[in-house]
Amino acid sequence: MYNYTRDFHYLCEEISINISYTPERDHDEQILLECADNHTEHINEMSQEALRVMRDRYFLHSADLTPKVFYRITNNWLELTVRFVVKEHGIRDIKDAVSRDILKAFDAADISIATTAYNIVGFPPLRIENGVRPQEKEKTEDGETRSFPS
Repeated sequence: MYNYTRDFHYLCEEISINISYTPERDHDEQILLECADNHTEHINEMSQEALRVMRDRYFLHSADLTPKVFYRITNNWLELTVRFVVKEHGIRDIKDAVSRDILKAFDAADISIATTAYNIVGFPPLRIENGVRPQEKEKTEDGETRSFPS
């Protein structure tokens, strides 16, 4: 077990969103970046000592700490993952706030999140009687109904 926050009191977190393959994906990406930036740590707020530890121990540069969106192409949708830096405590609350802001912004921009849900729009009527198919009925020429097995 390793304590990643012993020397560096920040962690990288991610939120992934699936969107349709549309030309508006740059706008979708911008929403993710703005929402993450509103709730996460900014480089200029980090101490110089924390930045030095980050560079020396983790081989990261300051540019690696700004929110960034990564694309992953799938068969069904485009997965956008926003990565951002947070302090070691309160991570769940921050991810919740970022997620809520993303949903609000997507709703305002009429952007749908891609899902694998199916809508069944119609289903033919089905009649089962004791596991036996009902008998077929036929009208005779004189108007009477006659039944016979199907």
